[in-house]
Amino acid sequence: MARHVLFLDCSETPDARLSEQLARCGYDVTTAHDAATAAEAIAQRTYGLAVVRAGRSTEPGDTQTALAGVPVAVILEQPDPEAIVRWLEAGADTVLAAPVSRRELAARLGALVPSGALIRSAALARSTTFETRGGRYRPAIATAT
Repeated sequence: MARHVLFLDCSETPDARLSEQLARCGYDVTTAHDAATAAEAIAQRTYGLAVVRAGRSTEPGDTQTALAGVPVAVILEQPDPEAIVRWLEAGADTVLAAPVSRRELAARLGALVPSGALIRSAALARSTTFETRGGRYRPAIATAT
């Protein structure tokens, strides 16, 4: 069974190659180009992982809110230490520097969602907190009812 990945391409120059690379790694990929579209996709389907391709002007705020409850890997086009720290502090589970090889991508994503791991839905994320690798907890989102 294919693992479902949401690929959020927030780069200034969208590129289908990374989506194709994810598919070759064995993932069923849904692509979004903004946080609102990503939130809609998460509301309609359960994803085991989200991959964000972040351009130099992409900030974690809205992106991380839209992806709450889903393990997140961020690929930075132009990584610098401050950008890496901002994404990690915002809740990203791992940050990679572009260009990333298919082998490294597969290894990093496999470490985030090992086979048999619980796949978290957005509904579940709103009602509980999760233990992530390394013992950190990602807080649940408070939603108005």
